[in-house]
Amino acid sequence: MFKKKKHVELDPLEQRLDTISDLTRGLGRKEFNSLMDAVKSVFEARQKLLNVKTEDEKEMEPIDSAEKILEKETRK
Repeated sequence: MFKKKKHVELDPLEQRLDTISDLTRGLGRKEFNSLMDAVKSVFEARQKLLNVKTEDEKEMEPIDSAEKILEKETRK
């Protein structure tokens, strides 16, 4: 008699698109461009931070690269 409603899970990208849609609703071109510049700046900052190495990573880097070379050579 009554149909059960199925709960549909949105894809994470679709959820983000919904969020972006909400953020940009009602913005003029100038405000939209400002928002996009801010988003690009945040993305670039995150990318720069991902490339920052800790002191431990700096110390271990020669050992890690030597291990990778050795592993590659033993596979041959």
